[in-house]
This record gives sequence, structure tokens and C-alpha cells, in this order.
Amino acid sequence: MKSAINITIIRAYFIYIYTYLYMTLMRNVLITLLSSSLLVSCVTTQRYATIVQEKYNKIPLQEPLKSNITLHAKQLSTYNTLVKVTPVSTVVLPLVYYWGWRRTLTVDLDSRIGMAKFSQALNSGSHSARLNEALNGQRLELTVEAIPAEYTYTQKGDYAYVMYYTIRIKSNKITPVNTEMVVSYKLYRDTTLMRQGRLRMSNPGGAFISDSRSIKWTTLDYLTQYDDDLYSLSNQMVSKLADEIRQ
Repeated sequence: MKSAINITIIRAYFIYIYTYLYMTLMRNVLITLLSSSLLVSCVTTQRYATIVQEKYNKIPLQEPLKSNITLHAKQLSTYNTLVKVTPVSTVVLPLVYYWGWRRTLTVDLDSRIGMAKFSQALNSGSHSARLNEALNGQRLELTVEAIPAEYTYTQKGDYAYVMYYTIRIKSNKITPVNTEMVVSYKLYRDTTLMRQGRLRMSNPGGAFISDSRSIKWTTLDYLTQYDDDLYSLSNQMVSKLADEIRQ
């Protein structure tokens, strides 16, 4: 009887040791798999820059303007790669049954992208004819001092293991940082300065959030919207210039 009890105790002890070792092994495997998954999922600066370069694969050129309009840029950022991506923060929560991360990047686009859009608005936009009419033969010198070009990209990810199921949630958020366009102007009649001033306008666009799209397509969708918003803002600036000159 005593021998049977001892065997039962020993058997229970070995089952406990086996279960403990098995759970420890599975935990290590789980951590390894999650670590690998996080390394793949977290976007790097180089990877993100490559996505942007797919959209802007060459330096955009300004359209030739009418002979009485000149356009300059003042201390705006230009990059050989057309984009500068800077890591801001990375936060990882490596718990046993839950892993989460937050990765934020600052993205600064080459100002020549915006300058090309502004030149399009000056040359053939919906308000270019009004501006030419307002000039009435006078010469206009424009200097772009600021243009919307910067935004932050934040990727959030959550892994939760419940029983035999894996719950995975990812989201992408893009938030414009610099939304203001600033243009100074000088109006000449022959060589005489008639008027000068500075105009400011802001792009009202807000955060761009996607829970279902990939990093690539979220970014490309945002950049398409960015181009449209920037062209619209440029047209509004041309209209404001025409009104300013008419006064």
C-alpha cells in the first residue's frame, strides 16, 4: 500500500516536472516567434523611404512660367532621395501572452514636390487667368518661404494569445506636421517696386488612418491625397494673390 502511494507521488512529481519544462519550452518558442514577427512587422526608415520613392521616382520639375512671373524657394529642404525619414520613438511591450509595439517616424518630403505643384497652379490652374488679368503687364516676383511637406507615420501593432487563437491588430496613422504655405511677393512696374507682402494659407487636411491597408498602400493613398490637397492649396494661394494685387 505504502509502495503504491510512493509510486503515485513519484509519478505526479515527474508529470509536474514534465509539464513545467514543456510550458517553459513553449514560452521560449512563443517569445522567439513573436520577436521574429515584430522584427518583420516594424517598419524601418529605409523600408519606408523606399515606399515614398515608389511614388516620387524622379525629381519633379517646375513648369515654365509666363515671362512676367518668377518663382523662387527660400531655404526649403531638398534631398537626393526626395525624402528624409527619421525615427522618433519605438515602444515594445513584450509580455507573456500579449505583445504590442508603437513605431513613429518623421517624414520630410523634398520641397521640389510642392514647388512643382505650385508652379502648375500658377501656370495652368483654375485661378491663373485671374492672376494674369490682375497683373495687367506688371512683373511679379514670388518666393515660397514654407510649404506643407512634413508628416509623422505611426504604426501600432498588438498580438494577444487566447487559448489556441491569435488575435492580431495593426493600424497605420499619418498626421501632417507642417500644413502652412507662406509666399512673399514683390510687384514691379518696369523696375519700380509697386507693392510687396506676404500671404499665408493652411491645408485643413487632418490625420489619415487605416486599419485594413498595408504600410505601403496606406502611404501611397496618403501621398495621392497630399498631391491633390497641395494643388488645391496652391490654387487658393494664386486666387489670394490675384485679390491682393487688385486692391
